[in-house]
Amino acid sequence: MRKRLLGFLGAALIASAVIAGCTDRAPSAPNAPLSATASQPSNSLLGGLVGGVVGVLGKLVNIVVSLVARPAPLPQDIVWSFNAGPGGVISANRAAGLSVAIPPGALSQNVRITVRVKAGNVYNYQFAPEGLQFAKPVLVTQDVSDNSLLGGLLGGLLGGSSQSVRGAYYASPTLQIDPSTGKATVNELEPTVNAAGYVSFQIKHFSGYVVASCDGGGFGGF
Repeated sequence: MRKRLLGFLGAALIASAVIAGCTDRAPSAPNAPLSATASQPSNSLLGGLVGGVVGVLGKLVNIVVSLVARPAPLPQDIVWSFNAGPGGVISANRAAGLSVAIPPGALSQNVRITVRVKAGNVYNYQFAPEGLQFAKPVLVTQDVSDNSLLGGLLGGLLGGSSQSVRGAYYASPTLQIDPSTGKATVNELEPTVNAAGYVSFQIKHFSGYVVASCDGGGFGGF
């Protein structure tokens, strides 16, 4: 178990290094009422794109994506909280296979953070306080080492697939899924990278996020 935790931390640090020199060009996000700044590692970057842009509402772009399925449905929500401040922190939950790395300088004051991993057959997360913004990007890392369904998608990084995996932000209170297609509407694709059984993506504010499968195309990408 200690070995797995070290794997989380190692993946987060590697992802931070990969994205260090990259810029997110995706259509950007919400006006957040809360402002703070947290500290610790950050992450990002992968290639890939989307099923289709279906509309624009204000500054939000609606993007239709497929969702990456879990190898087995999560039976119930997993929720945990931790404190973060100007010095930064990394918090990981073994049951969720998820870590959150807040880099030094991302927050200007201490904040109590809550992570909710939603039950179901997709990777769906909600972070609170809702709307909290960061001066430096936060890195979210999901362990997918047990997910054989991701093999072909992650192969796209090496030219083996036209699909790619991206972290994606959605602005609605709950994830909007079309029951007839199984596809979801999101509002922003995040810088994402994968390595050694992990998918890591960068976020700049707290809201809802999913792991999506996108057609290679470059919208909001690199």
